Amino acid sequence: MQAALIGLFFYGSGESQETAELILMKMILSQNAEERMSVAEILSSQENCSEIVMIHQLMNDDSPGVRKAAFLAAGKSGNELLLQELMNRIDTDEIEIIQPLFIAGELSLPFILTYITGTKATRFQKEKLILLCGRIGGGKAHKILLTLLTSHPEEYVTVIKAMYRSNYIPRPE
Repeated sequence: MQAALIGLFFYGSGESQETAELILMKMILSQNAEERMSVAEILSSQENCSEIVMIHQLMNDDSPGVRKAAFLAAGKSGNELLLQELMNRIDTDEIEIIQPLFIAGELSLPFILTYITGTKATRFQKEKLILLCGRIGGGKAHKILLTLLTSHPEEYVTVIKAMYRSNYIPRPE
């Protein structure tokens, strides 16, 4: 059933797509956590999924498994509102948030930097997020890591480790 809904929802047209959307909305409202989990998995099966409302609703689900699947869908969506919502939840769902931020890649870097430089982050969270920047890698991550070297000298060991892991090579300008 899941494959059929994916086909209709993402590749259908007109009435069939609307029918699939209605079915998914009914499944989100279901008392059965497995049905809500199926919706989250369906939404996370496509990158750049535009169903922000459904994903956001599932991110607030009572079931930890459904929330985790919705977090992954949020990361794959690349939507800035959902990425910000992930960062807002890092205090309560830290373990489940790191992977979706990694999946979002460079799109998540501005949110990570804002959180690291803010006052809310614990030292341990800063370390995890700095290392995540290193895992994401690329030019934007390198710029952020270089910025953190000067703005947060207390984190230099973690920043250097992240730069090494991201294969940073200093280049003369």
